[in-house]
Amino acid sequence: EIIRIAQSVADRNHNTAKTRRKNIMKSTKNQQSAPTHKSRFTLQLEELDKVLKWPEGWKKDRHGSYPTTDLNLATDFDIEARQYIQKLLDARMSPLLERIFGVSRDSIRADDVFLVRYDGKGQQQLEKHRDGTILSFNILLNNNFEGGGTKFFLPEQEESEEDIVARPNVGEGIVHNSIIEHEGLATTNGTRFILVGFLNVDRVNWITGEVTNVSLFSTYLCFHWLYHYFSTRLPESISKLNINDLARELLIGVSFVPTAISKRLNGIVDNLAPFGIIKLVEDENYDRYLDRMDENSSRHDLHNSNWFDGDRDNIGRLK
Repeated sequence: EIIRIAQSVADRNHNTAKTRRKNIMKSTKNQQSAPTHKSRFTLQLEELDKVLKWPEGWKKDRHGSYPTTDLNLATDFDIEARQYIQKLLDARMSPLLERIFGVSRDSIRADDVFLVRYDGKGQQQLEKHRDGTILSFNILLNNNFEGGGTKFFLPEQEESEEDIVARPNVGEGIVHNSIIEHEGLATTNGTRFILVGFLNVDRVNWITGEVTNVSLFSTYLCFHWLYHYFSTRLPESISKLNINDLARELLIGVSFVPTAISKRLNGIVDNLAPFGIIKLVEDENYDRYLDRMDENSSRHDLHNSNWFDGDRDNIGRLK
């Protein structure tokens, strides 16, 4: 169902881009040959041509350093599609994250939730990288392809050791610490669709200002959370302060000290901690497990996670 929705979104994006391009070309014929107009129109046409390029309607450069062929749920999908997916994530992903990582549901804020496609004849893979948040997940949506999978690289892993590769079945997801290096292995034939989420853990709800139920052990006593806070959130907060440039640069410079310390501590823990892939639910228990998760989601006393309002693209659009 999610793939079907995504394809309809891509078709809509494609038709919109075609119409906009046609209107721009008409407009340029009526404009004087001023360099400013040429530059502006050229940039617009370049962006539209990216959307019109195969696979039509899909974004190709939303993630600058590690671009993927994808659609952003917060900005590309309509409200009905988002509500459908949010219901599934609240029922099945939020309690999983709460149980595994000890983070409260209301503290989970998605920085980016998007649907990626890897094609045997297009973008096949994604090179080794880290995600810039606290937690990450990806859920496999189909199986009519060859290749694929997620390979993890660990600090203690020797070159001769067996690769740690996760190849989930359809409907299964991989949940992991975002700082672990990983890569998307090549899809050699067909098209592989995955739903991906980059998640932060907030002590304060950025919309309401209310303190969330997340514990100290998942924030200030967690080296990974501290590293992300000092390296990303603290500099962002300092940059917004109403102070002169010199004071701002000084404070940002001082923040590098706790960033380096927390990064080092996080590295020590990574080297000492065992790592492996654990399958939480056996195949024969899938149906019962999902039924129970869906039943529990109807409880009114449960907090929901923030899947779309805090998305980086959505925030930029609202501004």
